[in-house]
Amino acid sequence: MGHGEEVGALQRLSPRDVFDHEAYDFTAWLEENIGVLSDVLGIALTPVEREKSAGDFSADLLAEDEHGSRVTIENQLEQTDHKHLGQVLTYLAVLDAEVAIWITADARPEHVSAVSWINENAGGGDFYLVKVEGVPPPVRASSDHSRFVREGAPLTRESQHTSF
Repeated sequence: MGHGEEVGALQRLSPRDVFDHEAYDFTAWLEENIGVLSDVLGIALTPVEREKSAGDFSADLLAEDEHGSRVTIENQLEQTDHKHLGQVLTYLAVLDAEVAIWITADARPEHVSAVSWINENAGGGDFYLVKVEGVPPPVRASSDHSRFVREGAPLTRESQHTSF
């Protein structure tokens, strides 16, 4: 690091500060950047269909893993709630998926316990709970230190999952 450069603290942002609309912005971004989620979970994912019909409902994203198994992905850019837990379970059953991924900004301890219980007691599939956060792009001082240039990716991920 050169003389006169400062190191700042990493600022974490709510996903709502990064994406205006869950379906139009975040789900579309995730479909185009599914490799980010693949890297976090260690599962090779390929998107199949966004807003996949599941009876009268629609799963945010249907994907496949490297074995051709169906993976349902439900996004929630707020704190987890019972409605979304029910949606994930419905999509698992209706879409005959073997893996469920619930992406959220903040997992309530009760829902972490519920996902753990499902993984321990309901055989056949894996259920991942992933925390998403945003960080602003890095700011780098230009050579004359009189102006700043923004660069970098719009979002990074922090996983909060286990195979419970």
